[in-house]
Amino acid sequence: MDPSEERELNKQLLRYLNDKVAVSASERSETRRILNKYITNGHVWRFIVENCKIPLRGDLLYTGSMYDGLKTQAADEVDVMIPLKIRGGVEVEERAQNRQIPHGFARLKLLRPGEYGYDRFLDYDDYLKVDKVYQHLESLVDRAINQFEINEGISLRSVKHGPAVQLDVYRYDKKLMSIDLVMAFEVSGEFYVTKKYSETAHSCDRYFDISTLFRQSFSLKEKEIFNRLDGQGNGCKKEVLKIMKTIVSTDNSQLRGNLTSYHLKNAFLRYSILINTMAVSLCIE
Repeated sequence: MDPSEERELNKQLLRYLNDKVAVSASERSETRRILNKYITNGHVWRFIVENCKIPLRGDLLYTGSMYDGLKTQAADEVDVMIPLKIRGGVEVEERAQNRQIPHGFARLKLLRPGEYGYDRFLDYDDYLKVDKVYQHLESLVDRAINQFEINEGISLRSVKHGPAVQLDVYRYDKKLMSIDLVMAFEVSGEFYVTKKYSETAHSCDRYFDISTLFRQSFSLKEKEIFNRLDGQGNGCKKEVLKIMKTIVSTDNSQLRGNLTSYHLKNAFLRYSILINTMAVSLCIE
């Protein structure tokens, strides 16, 4: 490609980015205002803090494309992680009955459960159960919605699907955003979230209760990588990724349904790791 063609391509990509991909600063600001006022610093979070039967760490962690700079087209999806405390000690098991637990999952066995009131969330062998913790959050969100007073035309609805508890925010009859809430246990700097193990997506021998399988979350690590993907310079890797995400998601794209944003994101993560590894190797040499 000669320089003139390259300049023209760059112009077209920049135009596409601005017209079809980018989320305006005002829209991002309004989404965060509503999220903060009604959910994470408002009624829903206060209700969870006052009624949760599992000790909370006290903070919220924001993940997903809204917070790693990869959101495209609309500021309408937010992922929020609710960190929980484990008192009395916990053992993380990646093997059970001398067999490997499916990659990316682990079982959490509490060492002194009776002292801290965790019994309702455990099986008979003192392993935390994903479904019981998930159902507790689901109940908290439903009860919070029932007590929510409409203001600014804002109303809340819960949706029963997916691995997280989804909370939809409406202004009158228009849906503004979806918020995915998920509880997470932090053990030695790693997070294990209450996202149910899917037998259709994974293969697993039924030699133990799969409802005790917690998924290890890498969302915060991904966020850190993407937030420094372009370094301190004027890199455009994130913009390229956002353009690709938008292209493959359009209705007339031949890649729609075959190549998802999940695949693109993981390809870029691998690319970033390879580039960093090469840079370290060159420094050593």
